[in-house]
Amino acid sequence: GEKLYEELLISGDPQPTEHPRITRASEEFIPWPDLECSLINLKKLIQEDDLELAQAVLQELVSGYQPNKRIVDWLYLQKQSTL
Repeated sequence: GEKLYEELLISGDPQPTEHPRITRASEEFIPWPDLECSLINLKKLIQEDDLELAQAVLQELVSGYQPNKRIVDWLYLQKQSTL
């Protein structure tokens, strides 16, 4: 089938412009220096197998992200059970 309609906005708050068929998005974003720092921290946490803290960082970065409470990483769980 032919696609007749496409939604390009993530948020539900498009702003009108002078043209009746053009809207302006006002999406949330994290400035690159802050995002870069968080991604470097996230990489370090993953390399150190600190998955609980990595999940917390993801929750701060991704609006609306709610992980289920379980970590389903078999290698991580095996390491935790031997400690």
